[in-house]
Amino acid sequence: MSLKIASLNSNDGLPVEQIHNLDRDTKGRLWLATSSGLACYNGSEVKVYDSRNGIECVGLRIVKVLFNSEVWIGTDQGIEVLDLNGNKKTLNLGFVWKYGIAEYLEVLKDHLYVGTSNGLLKLKLVGESYQLIKTFDLGYVRQLEKLNDDQLLVVSGLKGLVHVDGESYKPFGTVPFEDNPILCVKKTIDNYILLGTERGLFVLDTIGNLVDGLKTNGFDSQLNKINSNGADWWMAFDKKLVHAVITENGLETKATYLIDSKVNDILIDDIHNVWLATNNSGLKKITCLRDALEYVDYGKEGSVYSIKRRNDDGYSFVLSGDGLASQVSYKPFVSNETTSDKIIEIPTIIWDSCIDPIDPNKVWFATQDGLYFTQNGNKPIKFKDPKNLISAPNRVLQVIDDEIWLGTIAGLFCIKDNIVKEVLNDKNQPFGYIYTFVFSENNELWIGTLGQGLWTMKDGEFLNHKEGPLQELGNTYCISFNSKGDAILLQDEKLILVDTSKNGHLIIKEYPMAGWSVTWLTDTTVGIGSNFGVIVVDVGLKEVIRRINLYLDKTDWQFTCSRSIYLHEDRYLMCALNTGLYVINLEEIDAFTRLPEISLDTVSWHNIDPTQKANTYIVPTGKWSVNVSVYCPWFVDENQLRFRFKLIGFDEEWSELADENSTKYNSLPPGNYELHAQVFTPLTGFSEIKTLMNFEVSSPWWFKGVGPVLDSGRTFYNKFFKSKITNKNLLERNLDLMAEIDNRKAIQLELTDNQAQLEDVLENYKHTEEALQRSNTDLRQLSSRLQNLIEDEKKSIAREVHDVLGQQLTSLKFDISWLNTKLKEKEPEYAEKAGSMIGLVDNTINTVRKIASELRPSVLDDLGLEAAIEWHAKAFEKLTDIKCDLQCGELSENYSDDIKTAVFRIFQESTTNIIRHAKASVVRVRLFEDNNEIVLEVEDNGVGISDERKKNVTSLGLLGMKERVSILDGNFLIRKLPTQGTIVKIGIPFK
Repeated sequence: MSLKIASLNSNDGLPVEQIHNLDRDTKGRLWLATSSGLACYNGSEVKVYDSRNGIECVGLRIVKVLFNSEVWIGTDQGIEVLDLNGNKKTLNLGFVWKYGIAEYLEVLKDHLYVGTSNGLLKLKLVGESYQLIKTFDLGYVRQLEKLNDDQLLVVSGLKGLVHVDGESYKPFGTVPFEDNPILCVKKTIDNYILLGTERGLFVLDTIGNLVDGLKTNGFDSQLNKINSNGADWWMAFDKKLVHAVITENGLETKATYLIDSKVNDILIDDIHNVWLATNNSGLKKITCLRDALEYVDYGKEGSVYSIKRRNDDGYSFVLSGDGLASQVSYKPFVSNETTSDKIIEIPTIIWDSCIDPIDPNKVWFATQDGLYFTQNGNKPIKFKDPKNLISAPNRVLQVIDDEIWLGTIAGLFCIKDNIVKEVLNDKNQPFGYIYTFVFSENNELWIGTLGQGLWTMKDGEFLNHKEGPLQELGNTYCISFNSKGDAILLQDEKLILVDTSKNGHLIIKEYPMAGWSVTWLTDTTVGIGSNFGVIVVDVGLKEVIRRINLYLDKTDWQFTCSRSIYLHEDRYLMCALNTGLYVINLEEIDAFTRLPEISLDTVSWHNIDPTQKANTYIVPTGKWSVNVSVYCPWFVDENQLRFRFKLIGFDEEWSELADENSTKYNSLPPGNYELHAQVFTPLTGFSEIKTLMNFEVSSPWWFKGVGPVLDSGRTFYNKFFKSKITNKNLLERNLDLMAEIDNRKAIQLELTDNQAQLEDVLENYKHTEEALQRSNTDLRQLSSRLQNLIEDEKKSIAREVHDVLGQQLTSLKFDISWLNTKLKEKEPEYAEKAGSMIGLVDNTINTVRKIASELRPSVLDDLGLEAAIEWHAKAFEKLTDIKCDLQCGELSENYSDDIKTAVFRIFQESTTNIIRHAKASVVRVRLFEDNNEIVLEVEDNGVGISDERKKNVTSLGLLGMKERVSILDGNFLIRKLPTQGTIVKIGIPFK
């Protein structure tokens, strides 16, 4: 089983999934020749160029970036050329094209060679047109390959492999290939000529002789395409890609990749990604970090939950998984060195294992169904506890001296000479759910529990730790020690360091971390096995410095046990995942230091046509906008790229990191601005800051010169020409004013008497209004806090219900099933009762799952808002038989937990109201983004909401929805539709 290969297909914007050829330009972008047009992939998006962009024939055969800045394409009808922005350029041919398909392009000095379905053409630019200098009658030309600056190798249908010097051609080499057609050719950097034929690989020297001593046995099937990078050769045998290397023993296979389509072309970029153009499966990429991640084939496929190294051999491990355990001899990243010594099958989940302290051929297994052991790899036997103390499921095993220590969901046990002793805490009570425990170098036992916090035991005395960030009743999932004796552990969502003085220090708090295992990588860094890959944390800096998940899907990175991560030889991180065992070469990861580089893509001005002065755009004030997009050809794991922007002169802070690669600004005030951008990847951090553009916003030019003159003229007119008219009007009004003054004096006396009273009333009103505003603010903050606390509590309870009750009920079902089997022959009546009990337990398990989902659906945290809405819509439709039509637009998923929770809970409440009141048969749901708002619309065709119910202040459901939206500065609407039914619409800003 090889590592997963990244794919780019029609879902990502490709016009079709048939790609004939590909090439890279000077900006690092990939150009793809497809059967339906030209595509450019820049790491952020796919842009398509076809007949709408002026391309005359969209059936493309080849694409080549030639003469440094031109994109040349060979089509079913000839050749065409575009610039690097995809704009069609005029191509003047000084001859009539009558040569059929343009299959291949190559440049030697100032001549352009075109391989066609009717031979080879030699062209030269004379003046402004390309003249046909010479033709070579070679039949169908499949490929051209530079032999040196003056000579070509040509794979032709009529003449086979020929050598062309620009004036003539001749057969290349002395080896006849008449009965074995040549399909492709590649010259390597060390002067091998590699030939792919229908009968496999042949290797020639530069004069065409077969190379002696280089054994190519095993590479004898049809070879369609070859490329090389130093001593690494990549060969496509139909749907199989082989990575081979030259060794002293000849050519040896390093890795094999199964491709679900024929490979048409192979390209190796400057960071050694291998790109494959396939016949019907789009673009494939084998990552440059392929040597940093390895899948361990140990003879079985399935989940692995724990890794234990055997004491007798540094390269021998016991792997525990779902229904199997394997004793494996394994050397990381060494070909053909993985062997499975034994595979032990146990019909239940195996959570942990250990080697017997007395007998090295005896292995113990902590399972979902209890404690098992096997002797010499024979059939496993369930351990019989004479006192019946041990409860299932069992979780962890550890050997100390001549004792076996066992942690279960019910407590802690010590086994010696097959005698079981329960270990109780300082209050003489069981520890409850033991999730992990570790013995330190001085034989101090550290115990991690679910719901009972962290405990240590020394000389028979127990201590429950609650120092600093440690919680007395917290969930402690994993513990690890460094060489200094410091302990690192995960408790709830917190990574905590406990030093040798037992002082607790919070390192990071991150939700959802979902971390189940942890190990020290160095004395200052730790690796956390989480549901999102490996999180590397610098303990001293108290920050995440790297997140590793490479090309496995998010669902493939499920660490599920405290023993599921192991550091081997200080550089190989072994990861027991729900998809098998993978190993990360930390040295390869650390050696990869290439930061992403951001590039300007497009600048689009709207309602304005700016002028340019040097590198600065100049625009006047007014109603206009500018959109700026960027791209980043960082082809390591481009799906993880996140962008941010900052406009110097306007923005005080950077924008939030988002996967959107564009930004927009509107109608800025006068000033000078400089737009910066930065890109972030979890693997390497932030890129260098890139200055994208400069622009100046100024007032209109005429205003600067004419404005002061107009002001001066206006002042002169008012002073001289209007003064006489003004004086006359003032005299006429003087008499009226005198009479009015007398009246006002009388009114003023009355107003003076009431002024003091009015001021007192206004002051009291002001204080009352301020108090009400403070009260409303406090109530809103309290409501928000209460909602967050409720959601956090629901998460915690849902996790406890699922983990604890679910596992206990599963264990109970196993026990009853075993009892049912034993009673069927001897006590059929009791067996029938046991069978009914199994059904009751199944119903209870389903109820537990339902309760956990209703408290907090895991899909909301694991897969996001859109998946959660879809899940609830299907559940609603199944429960009520009311048709639910869901339409989701493209969502950025760049929402806070508060927004996701609010939208989901409002949708839940809306469907509840529909069930209770609407009498509807159809519900239409729309979820989309509009002007940086996440919008949810829920519309039914029922009886419609009444005005009385809308105004009912005791309707807690409506009040709750309004309050959730109001807290997030959103808009809420509920109204009766003109025809029938009700619509609920919310809009919540997320940027």
